[in-house]
Amino acid sequence: MFQWQEKICNKRKHGTTKQVPDAVFESQEKSKLKQLPKKAWGVCIYIRRKVSTTCHVTVESNYYSVPYKQI
Repeated sequence: MFQWQEKICNKRKHGTTKQVPDAVFESQEKSKLKQLPKKAWGVCIYIRRKVSTTCHVTVESNYYSVPYKQI
């Protein structure tokens, strides 16, 4: 799949935009990318929360729904 994407898909004109994806990436998008951080960061935290009667929890001022089956 990756080879098809790199050798065929990214090299031909896109049906909607009429532009070649590789060319658009090189000319418009690549220069806007930022370097990855040198140090890895944690992607999750584990904290205890009480689930409300509406199946939601609050974490750092954010409101998340909890699947009913997880309660």
